Amino acid sequence: MATSTLQGTKIDKFQVRVTTLLLIFLASMAAINYALFLLDPRNIAAPIIYIVAVIAEIFIIMHAIVAWFTIFAGSKEVRDSHYHEIKKRLARGQLKLTVDVLITVYGEPLDVIEKTLKAATNMKGYFNVHILDDGKSDEVRDLALHHGVNYIRREINKNAKAGNVNNALKLTTGEFFVIFDADFAPKKDFLIKTLPFFSDENTAFVQTPQVYRNSDYNAIANGASTAQNIFYKLICPGKNSFNSVFCVGTNVVFRRSIIMNELGGIYQESNSEDIWTAYMLHQKGYRSVFLEEELATGLAPVSAQDYLKQQRRWATGAFEIFLKKNPLLSKLSLDQKLQYFDTSVHYFSGFVILLTIILPVIYLYFNTLPFLPETIEVWASAFLPFFVLQYLVILDIVGKNFFNAIVVTIGAYWSYIQAFFDVIFRKDQTWEATNSKNNEAKVSLKKKPKQLIDYLQFHYITIAILFSSIIVGLFNIQSLSLTVGNIIWVSLYLIIFIRFVHTARQAEKNEA
Repeated sequence: MATSTLQGTKIDKFQVRVTTLLLIFLASMAAINYALFLLDPRNIAAPIIYIVAVIAEIFIIMHAIVAWFTIFAGSKEVRDSHYHEIKKRLARGQLKLTVDVLITVYGEPLDVIEKTLKAATNMKGYFNVHILDDGKSDEVRDLALHHGVNYIRREINKNAKAGNVNNALKLTTGEFFVIFDADFAPKKDFLIKTLPFFSDENTAFVQTPQVYRNSDYNAIANGASTAQNIFYKLICPGKNSFNSVFCVGTNVVFRRSIIMNELGGIYQESNSEDIWTAYMLHQKGYRSVFLEEELATGLAPVSAQDYLKQQRRWATGAFEIFLKKNPLLSKLSLDQKLQYFDTSVHYFSGFVILLTIILPVIYLYFNTLPFLPETIEVWASAFLPFFVLQYLVILDIVGKNFFNAIVVTIGAYWSYIQAFFDVIFRKDQTWEATNSKNNEAKVSLKKKPKQLIDYLQFHYITIAILFSSIIVGLFNIQSLSLTVGNIIWVSLYLIIFIRFVHTARQAEKNEA
């Protein structure tokens, strides 16, 4: 492992507003208070339902606390004086580093590819651009030739995107390589602002955010974009403090020698090659950097089909790490273990959402509570501050797009559950690029799956169960306050799922 050559004084940067930090502190205190109530055995009514409730609520509490802890850690600037010196030399052309820019293509429309291609060739620096076409398109080949860039086509599309990249690595020689998905167009100074971090010879890769330029297209794109912003603006900067930034598959620069010598290429035993590659590198002691700056923009999913497929694919990668190489048993540092473990269990939120749907339904059907009736007021005094403050933190961060982010996140719950069983039963998923059949102007949905119902059937089942529980509860009242409280909770979920289904159907209708 190489030693660091970075020099200079760190520059402090306060990234998170004081109001956000205050809300996070208050929410953390409320979470601890709520956890103390949950874990008090004197409050148990129905043991099985109590266990279900505690599992769900403790997961939410612990996941929130780790996220807030990570946000708190993200107030340090990763760029030091040596970085700025190297950046100036690169900008002036005094330092020439060889870079291969790899644009992965798999069925995206020509106008999307061309936008990315033009942006890539217009970057500052010394580099060669390569189109890696797993779609075997003669039109894409002609486009590459027209713009004077190298075109690489594989005859066999083995190992999906990772195989595509690794094939290109055998045919190129740059000291560094950059990966862009076909829809992510880089800004001119992408290389100038990322390469200086590699003056530390231990730096394996530098990741920049995924930012969507079509976030206002519809509610799905808006919600997906907003949820991403929370991750990239607050969580990822904090991960720098623990050297646990992971690759997200695009807008990323790698040092070729480390990737090839240590891993033999991008990890390709999974369709989630990005997080696996980062995970393997961190276990070998290499450094990663997240640069919190918008240096490339892409396209958010705009249909329920594309969004749910994307979420299922991402969840699969996290579950693979949890089940196959649990971070707690790895060679990572303690901080890294915590960060990777939290990431690997994140998508268990699908099961947690299911449990928090089931609990109020059980009460409305059977008048059965996890906690003793005489402790409900104490429960409410502990739960409500945590619940309200938790969402105030999100609202403070997200702002006006808060509801869309909640809708798409909860709306993906069944995809997360499916992903878990995909890993358990080793079910392979066909890799598809998001919006791969769409055009840049309208992000068309013409090539959608045969029936939208295939993706929404569990949403309809959920809506039916929620609605029926309200009807049954109104005819099965034993405690008016408890019935009203559970109906309110069920109604919130009902609104969210109806909104998700309506948005999905509207997107399909608009593109018909």
